[in-house]
Amino acid sequence: RAAVEGARAGCRSSRACMRAVGLLYATQTGNTETVAGVIAEATGLEATPIDDVGAADLAGYDGLIVGTPTWNTGADELRSGTTWDDY
Repeated sequence: RAAVEGARAGCRSSRACMRAVGLLYATQTGNTETVAGVIAEATGLEATPIDDVGAADLAGYDGLIVGTPTWNTGADELRSGTTWDDY
């Protein structure tokens, strides 16, 4: 929740800025987490594991940057093997 409020505060008086952007990721091997960290550093956002976010929390964001592994992408279900498969 603090990340959402911080993002909103940083966009005051800016019409071009999305007010609350979530940087959410899931990982199996650590690669997606590493990339999320690079994006976080470049944007000033906080990278948050999707395991730490509930479905109701997603409605509080104006935009999402989503990182998910490509493990098991040939499957019909449970494509990533992470919490993203629950959504």
